[in-house]
Amino acid sequence: MGFKQPASVPEIVTQLRHIARECSSPYNDGYISFELKKDLYLIKDILDNLIEQCPSFAGEEEWLTNREKERIVNYLKK
Repeated sequence: MGFKQPASVPEIVTQLRHIARECSSPYNDGYISFELKKDLYLIKDILDNLIEQCPSFAGEEEWLTNREKERIVNYLKK
């Protein structure tokens, strides 16, 4: 039996964007929006911890550096 990915990255991203959209919705009050934002913070903490537990791989630093450069360029384009 091989590795089975439980959910696809696009599905996860869709769910996270849905939470962020609801958090920013003017139709939700601060109480609900803050609870949604707390969920995003908890997910971020979980991801940070999981990434720390993973080993480092060849090419990882280069990939991260290139990704950061892309993020900076995209930020400056705004």
